Order: sequence, then structure tokens, then C-alpha cells
Amino acid sequence: MGHYVVDPERSDITASVRPDMGLGPLPVRMTGEVDLDDDDRAAGHLAVIIGDDGGAMATVDLTEATVRVERDDGVVVLHGTATRPANTFGLGGPPLLNPIVVLRWRARLVAHED
Repeated sequence: MGHYVVDPERSDITASVRPDMGLGPLPVRMTGEVDLDDDDRAAGHLAVIIGDDGGAMATVDLTEATVRVERDDGVVVLHGTATRPANTFGLGGPPLLNPIVVLRWRARLVAHED
């Protein structure tokens, strides 16, 4: 089992609001800690912030997300997707639309010793 942290400088995350509310591209940042077992099953969490001014943060539990681990020449990358209600990030919208945020990421993981 290995313990890793997300390298935010070498990771990518996007957030899309569905249905489209005309917000355009949203600035997104993430950090987090990930544990991988011997079969590369991921556990842990990502802290996701949407907005330039330190907007609302939400935690994504990796056991509730769709994830896949890729290893190449010592580099470990966690790919994944998750959805959250838009109001989790302070993004409002007409309540009848029930807007959601779709998160997609490619997180470069760095081994971390406790």
C-alpha cells in the first residue's frame, strides 16, 4: 500500500455545470491525499475549489468517484470523474434545473512518507 499526495502543479481538473448556465470556463484547483492498495484501488479524498478568489471548497471521497490509476515509468496518475450539486460550490441556478458540477481530473501523485 502506498500513500500519495496530489501535485497541483502537474495535475489538471475541469468543472462543467450541467445543464449549462452560461458561466463559461470555471477556474478549478485541487489538492488531496490518496492511498493505493496493491491492486491500485484508490481511497482518500480530493479538496476541490472552484473560483479565483478562494471560492467554495468541496471534498470528493474517492470511494464515491469513478477512478483509474495509470503507472508509467515511476509516474503515478489518478484519472477520475465525480459529480456534485452546483450549490456545493456556491453556484446557484434555477432550482427546477437541479444544476450539477461534473468534475474530471488527471492528478499526478507523489509518494508521501508519513
